Amino acid sequence: MPTARADCASAVVDAGLLLLAADAFGGASRLVEMCTEYAKTREQFGVTIGHFQALKHQLANMAIEVEPARGLFWFAAHAADHLPDDRERYAALAKAHITDLYLQVARDSVEAHGGIGFTWECDVQIWFKRAMFDRAFLGLPSLHRERNAQLSGW
Repeated sequence: MPTARADCASAVVDAGLLLLAADAFGGASRLVEMCTEYAKTREQFGVTIGHFQALKHQLANMAIEVEPARGLFWFAAHAADHLPDDRERYAALAKAHITDLYLQVARDSVEAHGGIGFTWECDVQIWFKRAMFDRAFLGLPSLHRERNAQLSGW
């Protein structure tokens, strides 16, 4: 019977990792949207900041980093339902990669918003704090990358 309990506990942790990965993806996507909207409305030197090439590149880089993460957590969720032997591996990988990505996007969002990005006047600071929580809860990405490597036989 202890094996059944351990399997159940492992499945619950893996479900938590998948939920954190999904939350991180959603948060990162929302931050990209917020930055895009802000770039369309904030004016500097008589033009919207969305006209500045450096900010365009930063927003494009954020978007192209975030979108492929959708496939990672969807596949991890698929593995949880249909590939029980790989469930742990993909849950660990999704949590590690996407929560790291979320924190980087949150940092870039604060930068794109300028000084207001980390004040109470702007919601970016809430998403930044949530990114830090998602990354740390249930283990840091380094722990899950190591777990993934062990489960892969490396």
